[in-house]
Parts: sequence; C-alpha cells; structure tokens
Amino acid sequence: MSRNMFIALICILSIGVVPFVSEEEWVRITLTSIGCFGYAIFGYPVIAALVDTVVLRVLADQKELYGRQKIGVPIGFASSVFLTGLLAEKLNSLYALFIVFTFCNLAFIATVWLTEFEPQYTTIKDDQYGSTASSPILIEDDDRLAEEYQQEEQVQQQQSILALLKEPEAIKFFTFMSMMGFSIAVVQAFLYLYMENDLEATPAIVGLFGPLGSSTEVICFFFSKQNGFP
Repeated sequence: MSRNMFIALICILSIGVVPFVSEEEWVRITLTSIGCFGYAIFGYPVIAALVDTVVLRVLADQKELYGRQKIGVPIGFASSVFLTGLLAEKLNSLYALFIVFTFCNLAFIATVWLTEFEPQYTTIKDDQYGSTASSPILIEDDDRLAEEYQQEEQVQQQQSILALLKEPEAIKFFTFMSMMGFSIAVVQAFLYLYMENDLEATPAIVGLFGPLGSSTEVICFFFSKQNGFP
C-alpha cells in the first residue's frame, strides 16, 4: 500500500506542474489525464478497497466493529476538505490542495509503516476465585483460528467476478452500487464547481461543506453496530 500511495502522490503532484510545462491546451489535457489515470490505478484502489480489506483482516472475528473503525474516513474527508478550503483562501491559490494531499498521503504512508496488521481475535477475562488478578485467554486456539481465517480468505479469493455475476443478488448489488457511484461522482465532481462559479462561494465556504456532508456518515458508522450491520 505504501508503494502504491507514493506513486499516487507523484501522479497528483505531476498535475500541479502541468501549467509550467506547456501552454498548449491539448498538451495540458493529455498530461493531466495521465496523472489522473495514474492516481486511479495506484491510489484510489488503496483508499476504496484495500483499506477496507485490511480493516476486516485486523478485526478478524469482531467484524461488527467495522463501522466504528470507518468513522475515521468521513472525519478525515471532512477535515481535509475544510483545511483545503481555508488554505486555498489564505494562499489565494488552489495549489493548496496539493499541499494538503501531500501531507495526508505521507501521513498515511507513515501510518502503514508503523502499524502491524495482524488479526485481533476476541479475548475474555478469566477471573480466578479469591484473586484480584485477571488473565486474558483466547476463546479458541490462536493457530486454529488463524488457519481457519486464512482458509476463508483463500475461498473468497477463488471466487471470480464472473462467478459472482451469475448470482441474481450479486447483479442487484453491483447495479445498486453503480447507480450510487454515479450519483456520488456527480456531486463530488461538479457541486463544488457550481457553488464557486454560479453561487460565488469562497474557498472557505466550499470547504465548510466537507464537514457538513460527512456528519451523516459519522452518525451512520457510529450506530452501525447497534443496527446489526457488519
């Protein structure tokens, strides 16, 4: 993940130097497209899929806590958007987004380097009679649980996308996710432009909509365990 995100950082920063490379419109569009395409290959899959996979691996048999772990995602998104808006207004330049992205990217890489992603299985307290000391014991043998978990991962990896598309429920799920992705993409790509160009909103005001939009996600993720969602 660290290598992918470092390559993604280079792709994004390369977009920032495009105006200094050429004044030809077609050259700028081509170079910007290459940078975006590189980020889509190396960076976005890490954020959208691999992070979730790692979280589920660490949670092991405690996957009901997934929502609580995901609270950091909307909080991070809201903070970065708000910080970018404030910094862009202060610097009077949209190059603030490259500064914020670089900081967040390097912080992510450092976190990956300093974190161990080993499965954390459920533990319970075994209080002995007449003793105030308590010792944690595993519900089942660690090695056996780890082996079962690896076997489950192998089975899941063997399922191809073509096999999933044969299932009606899978087709419904992919269709729903695609439509939701279209809706989210339109908002993320054009809403801020509409606010800035047509409503004449300042960068700080545009950045404020990051925390507002993410507030509902925080609530949903926080109460996901109570609602029984994984």
